[in-house]
Amino acid sequence: MRRGRAFLILASTLACMVPAKAETVTESCAAIGGLARTVMTKRQSGADMSEMISAIETISQKDFIPMAKGIVIAAYDIPRWNGEELKQQSIADFSNDIQVKCYQRAGQ
Repeated sequence: MRRGRAFLILASTLACMVPAKAETVTESCAAIGGLARTVMTKRQSGADMSEMISAIETISQKDFIPMAKGIVIAAYDIPRWNGEELKQQSIADFSNDIQVKCYQRAGQ
């Protein structure tokens, strides 16, 4: 029961981070960066990867799911750190790295 509640909270949080037809590249990349921050925060907190992928699969914008899954997979390629400072640095760096990729793709 505990796992189910955590999944619902995660799914609703992730759904709020999906860029909904953003008006600008900046809005879209900021939303994707927010999603990356949320995913890495959950990853650094010890969230189960399969639960993250399952939550991603509930997103209503189906064309966004492959990119969101890619963000989850990339987050789990990064180690889970012990110290709070390292965790926060990892979260910020991951979000910024994802945003850089977003802006680079938008500029092509």
